[in-house]
Amino acid sequence: YSLGINGKDRYSHMPVICEILKIPYTGSQPLVQATLMNKARAKEVLFANNIPTLPFQLFYSGNEKLNNNLHFPLIIKPVGQGSSAGITNKSVVKTEKGLREQLEFVIKTFNEPALAEPFLDGREFSVGMLGNPPTILPIIESDHSILPKNYLPIDSLEVKWHFEENQEKNNLVCPAKMGDKLKEKIYDICHKTWEAEKICDLCRIDIRCDLQENPYVLEINSPPGLIPPEISKTSYFPLAASVLGLSYEELLNKIISNALQRYGKT
Repeated sequence: YSLGINGKDRYSHMPVICEILKIPYTGSQPLVQATLMNKARAKEVLFANNIPTLPFQLFYSGNEKLNNNLHFPLIIKPVGQGSSAGITNKSVVKTEKGLREQLEFVIKTFNEPALAEPFLDGREFSVGMLGNPPTILPIIESDHSILPKNYLPIDSLEVKWHFEENQEKNNLVCPAKMGDKLKEKIYDICHKTWEAEKICDLCRIDIRCDLQENPYVLEINSPPGLIPPEISKTSYFPLAASVLGLSYEELLNKIISNALQRYGKT
């Protein structure tokens, strides 16, 4: 289904309309969509279910005192945006001055609270999930080692919409190379996240590790980007599906058929 356009709960608009009109749709229910759109609310659900995610603080004015459990470096994000909006090289802050400047930028630019959480130096993965119950698609790792030196090792606006779109060398490794222990941790965390957040049909979970390879949920993308790969390289979900052997058309058919089964129509 399509996304809404306006408001903080725009991802829930189309499923709400479909439910009012009794039209079957793909993806999660309106409450789930609204919750996942708000990174803080989604993290609160994760905390309540003992799923590893990072401590955070919301800033409404940018003048609030930094919580004692948060220490630099931190990463600053808009609380309710997707597609790396508002996440740039400047998002990782190491000083009080840098923190205040970035908070001011995010709050003024997006007219919404800014979320601050610890910045991890480990590996980063994108985990696609498909079906009810879900199958985990081949995991994607962003290989930050090949990024230009002026890019921080994060999936920033610069990385996703400049480097990845115009690159000569692919920085996305799929399937990601990892040991069984880390893979089992990621699988367990993602399945628990799916259940805790009450997700349906499909999603993509962004995972970041610390240097000891302990994975944490950064955010849940529902619905995930589904731009055809021949148009854009920044939608990871179709890439993971293609590694599994699904063409773009087969992927869309599978999403639709899974939803129809959920409605009891096949």
